[in-house]
Amino acid sequence: MRHRPFALLLSVVALVACVAVAPSGAGAPQASAERPHAVIFMIGDGFGISQLAFSRNVVVGKGKRFVLESLPVVGLMTTWSASNAVTDSGAAATAMGAGVKTDNKHIGMDAAGKPVSTFADRAKEQGWKLGYVTTTRITHATPAACYGHVINRDDEWTIAEQILVQRPDVALGGGAAFFLPAAKQGKRTDGRDLLEEARKLGYAVWQRGDAWTSPPPDRLLGVFANDHLAYKLDDARLPPERRDPPLDKLTSLALDVLTKRTDGAKDDRGFYLMIEGGRIDHACHEHDAAGCAAEAADFDRAVAVVLEFQKKHPDTLVVLTADHATGGLAMNDTVDWDAVKRQKCSLLWLSGQVRSGGAGAALINEMTGYTDFGDEDVKVVRDAVDDYQGARELGHRLGRRQGVTWVPRINFQDTFGHTGEDVAVFAGGPGSSHFAGEIDNTDIPRLFCKLLGWHDPN
Repeated sequence: MRHRPFALLLSVVALVACVAVAPSGAGAPQASAERPHAVIFMIGDGFGISQLAFSRNVVVGKGKRFVLESLPVVGLMTTWSASNAVTDSGAAATAMGAGVKTDNKHIGMDAAGKPVSTFADRAKEQGWKLGYVTTTRITHATPAACYGHVINRDDEWTIAEQILVQRPDVALGGGAAFFLPAAKQGKRTDGRDLLEEARKLGYAVWQRGDAWTSPPPDRLLGVFANDHLAYKLDDARLPPERRDPPLDKLTSLALDVLTKRTDGAKDDRGFYLMIEGGRIDHACHEHDAAGCAAEAADFDRAVAVVLEFQKKHPDTLVVLTADHATGGLAMNDTVDWDAVKRQKCSLLWLSGQVRSGGAGAALINEMTGYTDFGDEDVKVVRDAVDDYQGARELGHRLGRRQGVTWVPRINFQDTFGHTGEDVAVFAGGPGSSHFAGEIDNTDIPRLFCKLLGWHDPN
């Protein structure tokens, strides 16, 4: 009996040692049963835990859950960049795409400005098909980090060229202006028509108003707006011919392309699909709480499509997270949920209408459901430096009425950017247990490669 305490002590020491040396998620051991046949990576841009909880209450109500919350594995992820404790989308997407920390605004480059390989590049080398879907411009930071390599994320002219270098099987979103010359209502000054070049490379090119054929083409580039796709609050008020495809329809289309063979049968190759709900972030930049919830609902409908696909293809790994949170949204006990639901348009659209001089307090009251906006509110919006600042001015004033808080730094004008708290990770499918606990954003592609038996991207 006198040896039992010593034996117990040894057991405790052994357990502590195991915990002390246990690797992070990226170092978890691989098991053959955990090898996925396809990987779907979903990113809610700016979709922090506060955004998730707030939007859930607006969209499905207290005590209920989003579809995305049915994924069985939950973790937390750190998001810092090489240049700042608070990342931007470029550095975050590069970390999640390549496993490399880099400076804010870099896309597919390390902090020294050297191009890095991505998990998408590795998947293509292994014969997998590639797809990217977003509600932003397809050249915007998050999708761009799958295939692009630029020092400054704002160089979307170059990023548009680089998508034709990597040649994914399907890419769907907005951003047509960066593919077209000025003569065709684009922003290119070099005269190149990248959409025509894509056709010559074998892509079908679909734009707003084009009929969607079934079965879909083997290679598809869909750019459905010159800029980002419309906010859901605004899109709902447009006539059918002006509306943009919702994220769930784009997701279904991408899955159809990625699982189709040239002979019309189902493709038995693996695929990697990145899906971004990109305008959650934009709404939060503009302090638009109702807009954030509407974009989150659009994202969750896409998750439902993915999980329905996974039911039929259980060898599909699904991982969902955010690149960062945005705006310092706080869900406090003063929120008037019914008032948030009354809002009929995005604050960016409303700011544009007011700043153009064609609308005043009457339109603000009509679109927000209030009756007390007046000339002073209109003047502040019209005096803003641009529509985005005007939207934040509206968001500040509307937030006081709705009981919604956007956490200030010094004053509300200064706080419209990203925030640095950890974000949630949800996962399901083969290997999903390795995404539980605390991981870093650079662990994402390393875990993908480990589960597949591939070398790390870098």
